[in-house]
Formats: sequence, structure tokens, C-alpha cells
Amino acid sequence: MKLEFKQAHTDQDCSLLFKWINDPITRMNSFHTEMIPYDEHCKWFSTKMNNPGSIIYICVDVDIKLEVGQIRVEFDNDIGEINYCVEPQSRGKGFGTEILKLLPNQLIKDGFVFSKLIGKVKHNNIASEKVFLKAGYQVEISSEWKEFTWLNQH
Repeated sequence: MKLEFKQAHTDQDCSLLFKWINDPITRMNSFHTEMIPYDEHCKWFSTKMNNPGSIIYICVDVDIKLEVGQIRVEFDNDIGEINYCVEPQSRGKGFGTEILKLLPNQLIKDGFVFSKLIGKVKHNNIASEKVFLKAGYQVEISSEWKEFTWLNQH
């Protein structure tokens, strides 16, 4: 598996992300579980594309030339909050772990400055919990969610 990150920005990217975010398992594991209408998604996508504190990557397995997932980071000062998903046919193959492992270096390469990255996971989302732990993130448990942290040592 060799992953590449490409920044999402086209209408085609918007449509692909729309398909992935309305997958039933993705919706079930999201903090907001309702299906998202296409026009609402397009407005959201446009807002993210115009926000310098937000980046969305589409992750491509270059060996098989397949888009396998997406990861978005929203920065607030020097803390980046992660939101990711693996497309349905690619789940359970290690892509999520690899995406989270490669993310910090990709962000640094793209000029983002941050002290830490965090990802919030619902208590019953065991798959994402395992992915964050395998990728080397540290966990803190609150009553609302599990928060996974990667500290920037650079």
C-alpha cells in the first residue's frame, strides 16, 4: 500500500465526498447521524475550500489507483481537529491507520503549523478507536467521546 494525499477542490471531489459521507456506516459513526442533502453538502464544501484553516485530502492508493478515503483537518490556532472516513469497499484493509500515520507529515509538507492533532470518536465506534491507537495516537476518555491526540514533536 502506497498512499498519496491530494487536496480536494473540484466538483468531482465534492461529489465523491458526498457519496462517502452519506454511507450508512459513516452516518452511524458520525456525531450528526442524519443524511446530508446534496445542496447542503455543496455549500459546506465551498465554505471549506475558502477557509485557510481547513484542509480536505482525498487519499489515493497509488498501487491500485483507487481513492480509498478522505481526511479533513480544521485548525483552531495551533490545534487541528481530524475528521476522516474510509470508503466502504476499502474498510478493514489498514487504510485508516495509514492515513492517520501519514497525516502529520503531509500537513507539515503543506505548510501547516500545529502543536497537536486530535480526533473525537463516539464511544461505540470501536473500528475508529482501533485505527487511532494503531496509528500511535494517545487516548483520553470523557463522558461524551474518546479523544485521540498526536503531539507534534518537531
